[in-house]
Amino acid sequence: MENKEKDLLQDIKSGVQELGKQVGKLFGDTFQQNQDSADIPIKTDIFTTKTHFVIEMELSGIPKNQIQIQIHENILSIKGNKVPENQGEIAESLKKERKYGSFIRNFDLPPNIKLDEIKAKADLGVLVIRFPLITPAKDGEDDLNVQIE
Repeated sequence: MENKEKDLLQDIKSGVQELGKQVGKLFGDTFQQNQDSADIPIKTDIFTTKTHFVIEMELSGIPKNQIQIQIHENILSIKGNKVPENQGEIAESLKKERKYGSFIRNFDLPPNIKLDEIKAKADLGVLVIRFPLITPAKDGEDDLNVQIE
């Protein structure tokens, strides 16, 4: 592929990414995903159970020490890096189907979660982050009796 074709494809890719960001801003989805940077595709499922808000990500081949999870201003950021295990040993690649590189995924968190009770677990190539939901008070349960001294 010539440089002009590569440049054109990169321009198209950048334009599509920018369009996606603008559409996300327009519709303001609560679970909006801002894919700031992704050399590798990261498949993600987001769902709720009766008691938790859950994010599951396929991170096959990425060791725990290469994953960073942060929350800032109610935005969850997950960063990682996948590098080939035998990078220095390869003299010539005959076929290359796996992708390597870094990624950053950002997710707006819903307001009804307990940020101080987050649990994250990585097992069998899947990262699971569980946020307990704040259970709404039932009628009368949010009442507080104050004793007068």
